[in-house]
Amino acid sequence: MSFVDVSVWSDDRSHFLALLRNGSLALQRVSPPEVLMMTSALVTDGEVVSLRLNANGTFGIWSSTAPLASSVARQLPTLIGRSYPLLGDAGDDMAPYSLRVSNGGVAALYNSLNRPVWITQRRENLSLGPGEECSLNRTEGCDQQRCALFQNENRLNVARGAETYCNNQYSPLEKFSIRLQTDGNFLLVNMTSNAAVWASGSFIANASGFVMALNDNGSYSVYGGNSTLSWGLRYSSEAVPGRGQRIMYPMNGGVINGPFAMVVRDEGGFEVQNRFGIPSWASVYPAGPLTFTASCTALRNESCRLQCGLFQGIAGDADDRCNSLWSPNRAHVLMLRSDGSLALFRSNGTSPLLPARWATGPRDVTSGTADFYLQVDANGTWSLISGP
Repeated sequence: MSFVDVSVWSDDRSHFLALLRNGSLALQRVSPPEVLMMTSALVTDGEVVSLRLNANGTFGIWSSTAPLASSVARQLPTLIGRSYPLLGDAGDDMAPYSLRVSNGGVAALYNSLNRPVWITQRRENLSLGPGEECSLNRTEGCDQQRCALFQNENRLNVARGAETYCNNQYSPLEKFSIRLQTDGNFLLVNMTSNAAVWASGSFIANASGFVMALNDNGSYSVYGGNSTLSWGLRYSSEAVPGRGQRIMYPMNGGVINGPFAMVVRDEGGFEVQNRFGIPSWASVYPAGPLTFTASCTALRNESCRLQCGLFQGIAGDADDRCNSLWSPNRAHVLMLRSDGSLALFRSNGTSPLLPARWATGPRDVTSGTADFYLQVDANGTWSLISGP
């Protein structure tokens, strides 16, 4: 590769960010050599290119006469890796800015408060371990624990939902994101339309100090206040529905099932998942169908996560995410009941309506032993099996 004679090195000289003569920006590891992030070429070799920092927390890649690319774009065109602008913490009032590379191989442009306004690292899912308490301090809860989202400061010329490192989390393909806005509202946002599809309804005028934090029992809470309303709890996933669907699976929660992680799905919706990948809370109902996979076994937690079988309920006949398969409109549900029978019910949208429309006979089991499971077979049939 042919470099412009300007590079930013990590303190231990293990990584560097360099501008190539074709206008590409490349983040590289020295040993063993690896390109971690590279933007697309902008010019042919031989043209003069430069990287220019701006006073508002953005940067541009320039030819000798004109700008070629800007960090303001939601995603600089990349050949390898990704990069993310975080303009909610940018602006003239947050200068000066510095471009740095960490010893761990992350390049970022930081503002005067040491918050990134552009970064090459994807943010991890929020998570919290058993017995841990999520800090409501921004530096600890966001930068260190990564267990909470934090409201942006109300600043002039900054949009209500402007993105920062600490106020949002994306689905894997960035089709949806969860976001804590400056008005205190916690949202699920469709990134294509930029429209909210679920909301906590926790917004208030002149909101201040809002935090959305995971709890170690598989729930989450939103805290905040304003000049006339004392800072405190504004939303609880255990008590308040929010403005949209939600379904709770308390049998999958509790400290014993931790650690928990908040996961945003590309299909739309977000969940708090326990250590087995099974939700204790979800903003949307699960989608079918059950699908055959060679890795499906009698192990409840793994196969429930894979959606390849149904398992006798662990809380009677209550929907526990692993014992039920719902129709798309929630009008019917197929359930593996606590007595070991498989039954098809009409539904009121949340629970089955007796009597069953079809059912196998009850099995000779003690209610709640969770020994029976239904598996989809490779030959297009299904089997109801007694577990180990």
